[in-house]
Amino acid sequence: FSYQLMVQLSSCDSYTTTTTTTTPTTTSKRTTPRTIPTTTILEDKECIHPTLSFSGNGYFELTQKLMTYKKDATIEIDIHITTTAQNGLVLWKKSEKYQDYIVIGLKNGYIVFEYEYAALKLKVRISSENQVNDGTMHRIKASKIAGGSATLQIDDALPLTKTVNLRGGKDQINTRQASLFIGGLPMNVGLTTNGLFTESFSGCIHYLRVYNTIPGINYGGNSLKDEFFKTGSPYVESYEGVDCNKVCPKRKISSRKRMQIFEDDIETTTTQIQQTTSTKDTVTVKAGENEETTKWFFGW
Repeated sequence: FSYQLMVQLSSCDSYTTTTTTTTPTTTSKRTTPRTIPTTTILEDKECIHPTLSFSGNGYFELTQKLMTYKKDATIEIDIHITTTAQNGLVLWKKSEKYQDYIVIGLKNGYIVFEYEYAALKLKVRISSENQVNDGTMHRIKASKIAGGSATLQIDDALPLTKTVNLRGGKDQINTRQASLFIGGLPMNVGLTTNGLFTESFSGCIHYLRVYNTIPGINYGGNSLKDEFFKTGSPYVESYEGVDCNKVCPKRKISSRKRMQIFEDDIETTTTQIQQTTSTKDTVTVKAGENEETTKWFFGW
C-alpha cells in the first residue's frame, strides 16, 4: 500500500513531500526537496546601531505586527529624520487585498501624512507648513485618530489637524498582513504608491515609535528600547541598501549640523530611556479576536 504525507513549513509556503511504498518484502523511500526561500534579506554586515542611513535606493522592512489593522483605532507614529532631499518615501504600509494604506513622505521638502479608506473611497491628507529638508534632525509625530481625523506635528510646533466625517462608514485602515516599510520599498516606489511618491528616502532615520490604541487593547514600541533596527530582532523582516550608524554619517550633512544632530541623538536617547522605566503594558486579546499581538510586551 502507499500513503503520502505533506508537511507545511511554518516559515514559508513551501512543502516537503514524502512518498513511502511498502510491499511484503521491500521498503523504499523517496523524498523530493523543494527550494525554501529565506524570510529575511540581510546586508553583508549586521545592523547593530540605532541610526539608519539611506542613499535613495534602499528600504527597511518591519513586521506587520507593529501597526494595527483593526477598526476604531488610534495609530501614533513618531519618526525622527535628517535629510536634504526634496522628495522621498519615509514610511509605507498597504494591503494589496483591501487597498488601504498609511504613508509618510517628503514632497518638495514638506512632510505629507496620508491614509486611505479604500472601501469609502476617502483619502485623508495633511501636510506640514514648513520644510524639513534643511539637514538638521526633525521630529515628526503623525496620528490617525479613532473616528478618522488626522494630526501632524513637526518638532515643537503646534499640531495640525484634519477633521474627517466618515458619514457612518467603518473606521478601519485595513492593512492586514502588510509589512511596515521605512526608507523605501523593494519594488518600484512610483508604481507601488500609484505615483504618490516616486523616490526612496535619502537621509537618516534616527528613531521610530509606533503606538496603537484600539478598544480593549493598547500596545506599541520604539526603536531604541525594542531594537526595531537590529539584525536578529523579531521585528526585522528584511533590509537592503541601508547602513546602520551611531549618528548620521558625515557625507549626509555638514560637520556643524552633524554635531547638532549628535547632541539631539543623545538627548532623544536619554529621554526615551527615561520613558521606558515605567510599567510594561501586556497585550491582552479577547476571545474571538485575531489581532496578532498576543504576548507582546512593550515598555513605556
